[in-house]
Amino acid sequence: MKARYPESREERAQRAADFAKRLARASDGSLESATQPALPSTDELASRIAARMSAAAPTMATEAAAGAAAALAQAGHETALKLARAELRVDDLSNREVSGLEAVIAVTDRPAWFVEDNLPDTASYEASGLWIGLATAAEAKMIAVCRAVGCIMREVDGQRQPIGTGWLIGPCTLVTNAHVGVLLARLKPDAPSDDPRMGYRLRSDVKGFVNFSLEHAAKPSSEVAIEQVLYVEPSQVPDIAVFRIADDAPVLRGRPKIDLDLVERPVWEKANVFTVGHPIVDLQGDPNVATVFGALDGTKRLSPGKVSRILEGRTLAHDCSTTNGSSGSPVIDFGNYQAVGLHYFGKPGERNEAVLFAAIKAHAVLVKNLAQEWGV
Repeated sequence: MKARYPESREERAQRAADFAKRLARASDGSLESATQPALPSTDELASRIAARMSAAAPTMATEAAAGAAAALAQAGHETALKLARAELRVDDLSNREVSGLEAVIAVTDRPAWFVEDNLPDTASYEASGLWIGLATAAEAKMIAVCRAVGCIMREVDGQRQPIGTGWLIGPCTLVTNAHVGVLLARLKPDAPSDDPRMGYRLRSDVKGFVNFSLEHAAKPSSEVAIEQVLYVEPSQVPDIAVFRIADDAPVLRGRPKIDLDLVERPVWEKANVFTVGHPIVDLQGDPNVATVFGALDGTKRLSPGKVSRILEGRTLAHDCSTTNGSSGSPVIDFGNYQAVGLHYFGKPGERNEAVLFAAIKAHAVLVKNLAQEWGV
């Protein structure tokens, strides 16, 4: 899926520079240091980056990973300090310097924690006290959110593969992106014009499943079959689809749904949020993905971040760490543990985008969900 609002090179450089300057100032004992991590030393940065690279590519030689990590760390560290000291202008940043800054940010304050037993393993990647505090503040609520999120799989010729993320908006209803949904459903040419399923039916050549317990540490499968397509947005604007899953599956008993936050807010910027998803292999060739995620194995991850802005009143831009496979992840507000958005695009170094639920509360999917018309 492509970004609907691609970030310009100037925006990308400014965003990275602003963050890096805050890191550098915090290392000098600024007032921000209570909630903002300080800039680590070059050696510490290189060590963190090399560890992620090695985890992402086990066949990569240790010396090669160390060399690449050292170069990124040196470039990012020096550039951050120069920006903080006003020795360098944002307009003068090279692409290499911007990449170095993003590598520093990735390993310093935008973790992608493994989820273990439906809780983020905050020891798996280092992060600031702010994120750790928020992620561990309400254990029961966090467990409920993580339990409601699963990896969507499709089976073709007996082979299963992860294709995205979905989550429960009702007892037996799963929401994801339309661009994920079309991998399981297709348009029926003779569907009536008033068809509530927008003409879509499950494909006969594939089978769909959702696994709610695909974690880094092996767990018994909590797999449920996808039995019916309820809605796929044909235009993919908004990028949303809903499926019914098997209602007699034992793993669904007592499994909570995630409530939607449909409240319009005058200010969204800086809101603390997180995504829960199933990142898989990077398809975009972005060198920062290995720095952020380490191994991409499709298992459940939790990524904290902030809302950066609302685009054209309907798209929520955020900076949680995501990649391919995160499509369909809920964007959860740390304040109320409700979903404020449905993530559909993300790439380190570019803007992350999500459907803003408050902007589409009149959409048929949300109206039916609130009226419980999808059934139980």
